[in-house]
Amino acid sequence: MSTIANDEIDDSIKRLGIRHDVSLKKLNTFGFDARAEYFATAQNDQHLVELLEYSRAKEWPVFVLGGGSNLVLTRDISGLVLCLGSQEINYARQPDGSIHVTAGAGVNWHALVMDTLDRGHTGLENLSLIPGTVGAAPVQNIGAYGVELVDRIVSLRAWHQPTRQFRTLNRVDCKFAYRDSLFKRERGDWIVVSVKFTIGGATTLVTTYASLAERLLHQNVSEVPTSRAVSQAVIAIRQERLPNPETLGNAGSFFHNPIVTSAQFSRLVKANDGLVGNTMRDGRVKIAAGWLIDRLGYRGYRRGDVGVHEQQALVLVNHGKGTSEQLLTLVAEIQGAVREAYAIKLTVEPLVV
Repeated sequence: MSTIANDEIDDSIKRLGIRHDVSLKKLNTFGFDARAEYFATAQNDQHLVELLEYSRAKEWPVFVLGGGSNLVLTRDISGLVLCLGSQEINYARQPDGSIHVTAGAGVNWHALVMDTLDRGHTGLENLSLIPGTVGAAPVQNIGAYGVELVDRIVSLRAWHQPTRQFRTLNRVDCKFAYRDSLFKRERGDWIVVSVKFTIGGATTLVTTYASLAERLLHQNVSEVPTSRAVSQAVIAIRQERLPNPETLGNAGSFFHNPIVTSAQFSRLVKANDGLVGNTMRDGRVKIAAGWLIDRLGYRGYRRGDVGVHEQQALVLVNHGKGTSEQLLTLVAEIQGAVREAYAIKLTVEPLVV
């Protein structure tokens, strides 16, 4: 981490709100202690461009940080760590009766979901309580309980670093796949500034996901549940299975659920009674990674001050004083065990920096 003298801090740094040597411990949900050489929050498009141009002039690399909920920080970050601060949420009714809601990148994702529900609109309820920001959501193509972001997005607006201009991309342009997108493949080239979703109107509730359907039945929800009831069921499930990062450091689901062919799944089921999998639209099967890890005895396992959550084997946790090095050692151990037992490669979901 470089140091600078006070007389080197020019007026532009002060005007742009750039801070030097900033702790990122509270800005990543694992709570790992790393520092940003420089840090700033872009409040609008003009401010964003000015920060990027200043960084270019200074030859600083730029790292965009969302909610820090899908991130493993292993080091201090050189250059500028940039957050998006736009909090705008706008609604527009469409001729077909649907609603287009456009939210700034800095809006908390769960807050957006709750705002749409408060206005009586169906569409985002299955994605309740997912941590992070609106701007980060398309990068990962977030999804839960039968709904993915790709199912609801209309378009997004982003700054394209190589051409230094704002662009609007539609759903196809974004090249979404399971927990993947153009923005993940071309990481560093794009900065999402706002996202537009379609909700309401003819949007139907998705309640077929097994654990969600079971929860709705348990809650004595009627045959035609409301979007609010679905949201409450999703929140209840997530709170039972996932620890609150404010009390136990974690990044949610740590591994992707592996996807195999139907023939592979049939072979695995024969050798592993009770194996959990969901058939996808293309016929392939998504296997529950947590089930694989759990069956190997890792649920509740602890290595130093990091470990596997007691309630959900898919979640790795920091018990307070853990380090990223300890975590990555545990990750490698679990990946090796799963590969040896099932001939399946587990892929890490969070970004490791």
